[in-house]
Amino acid sequence: MDNQQALKLLHRYHDATNARRLDDLDDIFAKDFINFAAGFEPVKSLAAMKKLIQELLLAFPDWHVTVEDMFAQDNKVVTRWWRLHVFGRSS
Repeated sequence: MDNQQALKLLHRYHDATNARRLDDLDDIFAKDFINFAAGFEPVKSLAAMKKLIQELLLAFPDWHVTVEDMFAQDNKVVTRWWRLHVFGRSS
């Protein structure tokens, strides 16, 4: 996969998560992928990643990620993003 393909894939991930389409992740990630995020233990499977995202969306129903910058080089992608969520919002 070249750098542009990797960037497109990560954009698809953020789009799917923002739209709450977690089943789309099946077409984005391998079942045995590993997600590394600063300050957290690695997430070591697609099932674990979906569970984590579901928990985040349950805790923060207004969760939305805005990608500020994304860079790809040498089979690595780095993303700078921020999230929006509202506490205490009644439904």
